[in-house]
Order: sequence, then C-alpha cells, then structure tokens
Amino acid sequence: MCLISVIPEGVKKEELLIKGFLENGMESNTDGSGFAIKKSGILHINKGFRSPVTMLAAIMSHKLKIEDELIIHHRIGTSGRMNDINMHPFLVSDNTEIVSTVFGNEVKMPIMAHNGIFHQYTDRSSEFSDTFHFIRDFVSTKEFISLLKEDSKKFEKLFKYILSSNKLVFLFPDRPLALIGIFQEDAGCFHSNGGYKTY
Repeated sequence: MCLISVIPEGVKKEELLIKGFLENGMESNTDGSGFAIKKSGILHINKGFRSPVTMLAAIMSHKLKIEDELIIHHRIGTSGRMNDINMHPFLVSDNTEIVSTVFGNEVKMPIMAHNGIFHQYTDRSSEFSDTFHFIRDFVSTKEFISLLKEDSKKFEKLFKYILSSNKLVFLFPDRPLALIGIFQEDAGCFHSNGGYKTY
C-alpha cells in the first residue's frame, strides 16, 4: 500500500524530519515518489524520484517556511505502468496531458495524492493507474471540487460509497489543504499509514 505524509501549515519543515519520511517511505514503497508544496499561495509539483537524497534536495531547495504546506507520496503500483506519470501527486484536470504532468511550477489547479485502490476506476488494459482515471474522469468535475472546497466533511459523507477506505489529500491555491479519510497524526504531521517511521 502506498504512503502519504503531510506536513501542514504550522509545522516546521525541518530537514531531519523530512529525511526520515523519505527514507522510511521509500524503503517499503518502491515504485517511485513525488511531492507537492504550497508556498506563498503558489502550488508546485515534482515527481519521478527514486532516491531519498535527490528528493530531499529538491524539497529543501524551496526553503519552506512554517506557513507552507507539503505533501509527500511513495507509490506501490497496483495498476497502470510503473513510470513517472503514474507516480503521485497529480494535477486535477479532465485533460490527459495535464494529469500526466511530472513537474510544474506556479500551478493554478488543485493537486491530489491518493492511498488505496479505486477498483471501479481500475482498467487493466490502460497505461494509466486507477488514481489517474479517478482524477481525470471524476474528481475533475467542477461540482466535485466546489463541494470539496466548501465542506470537506459533507463531501466525505456524500461520496462515502465511492471513497470507501481510500485516503486522499488535496492542495489548493486558494484554501488550506484537505484530508479525506483516516490519517495517523504524529507531532502535527499526518500519514496515511505507519510506514513513515522506523520500528
């Protein structure tokens, strides 16, 4: 199962903390990693990492402050090709080329990361993952995003059947990040499972 780690606004983005999340997460989730940040109201996305050293350097280059938001995702692929495109996070759009974005600065649309499997969006003949199809074909609708931004708890109840036990994180340019599903909280950070720490 994949792993999402979230360091929200109000938590220091310390190098040692992030390094631990990367090393532990990549050790058990070996199909590639990515991150997205919100810095001064501007979103950035970068994925295709297979080394914690390289990924840590990329994150630290943004000089994140306590008010910034950071999401990290480590993938275990269950559908779609094992390539950079199918790594998380993803830009939310109904355009295949946009959802396929691997690197983007000053992004104007929401960004989403996912932990779990959307079986109804899994197409074994497709080069794209279930998450890719879920975003392009469902999440990208204006009504979906509007409700999520307006009231994430109401959104979660309304789409409970579709969401099931899946966990989602959304970054927005114009509002705080949103967590959907049950996350573990540890020192102000949130994780989709316990893979972020060493036992």
